[in-house]
Amino acid sequence: MSVPATSAKPMVIDISSLSIDELSALQQQFDAELAFFNDSLNELRNVAAKFGRCQATLDSISPKELNKSALVPLSESVYVRAKMTDPDKYLVEIGTGYFVEMNRQQSSEYFKRKYAFLESQVETISRKIIPEKQQARQTIVAALQKKVQLATSK
Repeated sequence: MSVPATSAKPMVIDISSLSIDELSALQQQFDAELAFFNDSLNELRNVAAKFGRCQATLDSISPKELNKSALVPLSESVYVRAKMTDPDKYLVEIGTGYFVEMNRQQSSEYFKRKYAFLESQVETISRKIIPEKQQARQTIVAALQKKVQLATSK
């Protein structure tokens, strides 16, 4: 019989009962988690900045720019000259290889919504998760140092 996820309680371990090896392993686990969250935070910031740049680019295009010439990237190093036939229609990438045609307002709302979501995730990770992990790691390090000191004084 399985236990519903809502009734599962986190397991609490008294770190003073752990051995030096167990504390070292736990410290390494927290170091790895902190590295993961810091990498994730940087990636989220980069993606949020991308959506911010998309919004800025959209804002820089005037609806009066009919038939304006522009360079359109086909790859990172290959561009083709094109003319804007309708400055109110855009193809917006919404996922890996998926594009949706949107008007100017829909595109703007999409970029703003994505940017706001990513920024809220950045806030959660940087102001809540990482400080909690750092505090737990500090507690583990202090307990480990105490155990090592006791072991060497014997």
